[in-house]
Order: sequence, then C-alpha cells, then structure tokens
Amino acid sequence: RVAQEQQQLKEAALNDAVKSLAMTYTEMIEKLADKHSVTMEKVKLLLGCETLYKNKRGPTLHNAIVHVKAIKLNEGRPMGAKYTLAEICNIIEDDPSIKHLSRQEKKDYILKLKEHHTQQHLSVCAINSAASKDVQVTLDKVFKELEALALCTGMYVCLFVTRGHVYNTNQATWFGTDNVMDFWEDVLSLQPNYITKQLELWGCNQNKSIYSYLSCPGSLTSLLDINERDSVENMQRQSKCLLESGFSECFIMFQASLDG
Repeated sequence: RVAQEQQQLKEAALNDAVKSLAMTYTEMIEKLADKHSVTMEKVKLLLGCETLYKNKRGPTLHNAIVHVKAIKLNEGRPMGAKYTLAEICNIIEDDPSIKHLSRQEKKDYILKLKEHHTQQHLSVCAINSAASKDVQVTLDKVFKELEALALCTGMYVCLFVTRGHVYNTNQATWFGTDNVMDFWEDVLSLQPNYITKQLELWGCNQNKSIYSYLSCPGSLTSLLDINERDSVENMQRQSKCLLESGFSECFIMFQASLDG
C-alpha cells in the first residue's frame, strides 16, 4: 500500500511538471511568434520538423492482379451481388495460373493498373460542380505544399488561378507565401485582386488555348475524329455544336455510318 501511494505521488508530480512545461512552452511560442510577426502554427511547424512530402507508393503486382480480376469477376453483376475484396483474394490464391505468370504478363497487369490510375487523375469532370470540387481540393493541396516549401527553404511563391471559360463556375483566386504579394503593390503598383480580375477576363475572352478548338462543319465524323484533350470546356463546346447543328441530323449520319 505504501509503495502504491508513493507511485501515485510520483505520477502526480510528473503530471504537474509536464503541465508546467507545456504552459512555459506555449508562452515561449507566443513570444517568439509576436517577436517575428508570424503565426503560432508556423513556429510549431518549424519546431516539429515534420515533413509534408511523402514518397508515393508504386503499383504492386498483387494490387494489379486484384484490380484486373475484380473487373472481370464483377462485370455485369448487379449491386449487392459483386465479389468482395476478400472473396477476390481467395479466388486469386486458388487460381494456379496466377502463380506461374511470365514476366510480360506481370508487366501487363501493372500497366493496366497504371492506366486506371492515370484515367482517374486525368479524366474529365462531366459537370461544373464536380469540376469545382476537383479544383478546390487540388488547390488546397497545392497551397499546403507551397507553404511547406516556403517554410523549409525560404522560397517566395505566388500563384494566380482563374477559369478558362465563361461557363465554368470556378472563382479566380491568388496565393502567396509570406509577404510576396507586396511585390506587386510596391514594385508594379498593382493590387493582386486587380491582377486576378484581369487574368480572369483574359482567360474567358482569349478564346484560345494550347488545345485546338472544336469545329463543327456539319459532319459527325469531324466531331469524332478530332484529336483534342478531354476537358469540361471541350465537352461544353461539343454539346453546343451538336445542339446548334441539329442533334437529330448528326444521329442519322451516325446510324448511317454504322450501317455502312
């Protein structure tokens, strides 16, 4: 019993010491942040020395096989009747052909998984709300990475972002690390908001991009054969051309091409 009481006294003394240290630590951070005119979060980040950069894990053969098998096994099956991950793994373990794959077959499995990842990252968003969410999430990641880069290396970074078409709902914005945005005001006598508005006007009225614009001379073949990057803007132009040229006429021509 005496030993238990002594242990409790030691734990209470340790807790008091830790609380006192935490209070002192917080006060020191506040003083340091006020002295250098920065936020407490920035000081904590520098003290923690936690990197925001992580190595990306490449596709493995097991994941590639599971991905390909899942597509084959669940193709045409309704919701609720699809194979689960555990069931797919059991099927793969019982499949003797998987255990004797050639080097080329292994490469093909991994290549299919890479193509799937690429399609997920670069596929077009069908509606403006999905595109806006994609823009917001991506920019949040970019801003955090740039802020971490500035904290770790002392780099100055400024970024202006705007939409490329008047039909897009993304709001133009800007980002700058530390006091880099003072450069535009002090040196060029331009407000960042003014630059952003002018960039938005230019992006919406320029009517040009690095990708060729869709032309619709009246033939659906020209719509299908054109080689351009998938984007919300290009999808909007294609839909507009189909409506203006007459969707029924294009559909008839498409059926005729299939019958021929």
